[in-house]
Amino acid sequence: MTFAEFIVELAESFKAGRRRYLLASITTMFGVFLLTLLTGAGYSITRGINVTYGYAEKNLLRISPGLTSLPCGVYDKGRTVTLNDNDVRCLENAFPEQIREVVPVTAKKFRVNIDGRSFPSVAYGVRPGYMDAMFLVLCGGRDISRHDIDTESRTCLISKSAAECYFDAVHPEKAISGYVNIGGTRFQIVGIFKALRKSHNTDFVIVPGSTASSVWGMEDNYKTIILNLNGLHTESENAEFKDRIRGLIAREHSFDSRDESALSISDNFDAYRQMKSILGGLRASIILFCILILVSEIFGVSNILFISVRERTYEIVLRRLMGASDANIFALVVCEAVLIMTFSALAGMLLADGVLYAANVVVAPTRAEDYYIWGDFNMDFPVVVIIFLATVASGIIAGFAPARKAVELKITQIR
Repeated sequence: MTFAEFIVELAESFKAGRRRYLLASITTMFGVFLLTLLTGAGYSITRGINVTYGYAEKNLLRISPGLTSLPCGVYDKGRTVTLNDNDVRCLENAFPEQIREVVPVTAKKFRVNIDGRSFPSVAYGVRPGYMDAMFLVLCGGRDISRHDIDTESRTCLISKSAAECYFDAVHPEKAISGYVNIGGTRFQIVGIFKALRKSHNTDFVIVPGSTASSVWGMEDNYKTIILNLNGLHTESENAEFKDRIRGLIAREHSFDSRDESALSISDNFDAYRQMKSILGGLRASIILFCILILVSEIFGVSNILFISVRERTYEIVLRRLMGASDANIFALVVCEAVLIMTFSALAGMLLADGVLYAANVVVAPTRAEDYYIWGDFNMDFPVVVIIFLATVASGIIAGFAPARKAVELKITQIR
């Protein structure tokens, strides 16, 4: 049997059972519609929670230096502890499995001048990752990049409120590519940021850490070191890791590891663990419902194909007598199931995408700027591809048993 003949037979099969196949397509389309809608709504809630609660899925630990309150060896109390590049290297080398990212932060007060108008501010010298760690989001432009760090570029990010005040209140993004003078040094604005909560202070500018070091000599006095952690799952593991961090830095700077005023270590582990549990349960529920929907679609399409095969017994046996092989008959039935599922999946996803778009239009104006439970109602492209491929695979599964039944039909079964 040639490919053209196979297509003709497939078309004839759909024509003969068009009502039944139309019903199967509608039910499958509705199932894919619900699956896509559920997934889109679930991802919307996940985005909303991350925006509202500030990337709560990240386990962040902040290290800040202070004054010693206990004597240690020949050293008396009252010494100032300063964090430097050596501490950053020690942390990176000592805990490669637990630390995903180290973000040292320097800070210095300056007068910032924009077109002849100046105001007091703080310049933070940072590495990539600072925005996420401090719960800041971009309103326009870009973040500090690794290239900025490597080249010590004189670029900076300013707050949205500063851009509105000193550039354009209606279109603050016009500040991008403009220039500011920070402590006598000219920097080009490459991005605008805002805090996730209006109550958070944003009266500062962000510059590359390497630039802050070379221009202002700030490399040996970090205000804080932020660690993005990985692989800590329990309270005991987290507490033990904090003790190891304190012990390491205590040895480097010769202070008592029990001296909590010499080194302040804070984290968001409790919030991280709770949010991970909530979002993990939400994702697991979505996956479970999606599996149940796909299973119901498989049973529905398979049942209709069983009925179709039984009613087409004479036709299928006749095809075998005319030379059709078992493989041809098997492929014919499976292709029917796959085509039903494929076109139904496309129709269901398009319908769901339209509903999600309409929901986004309705809900978007009701969101507060810094607090909302619903994120954008849209589907990530990889998720759409996974849903489509899962539906096609379900079609193959749905058609397998009816196809075997068709292959097993004998001429003696014709009545």
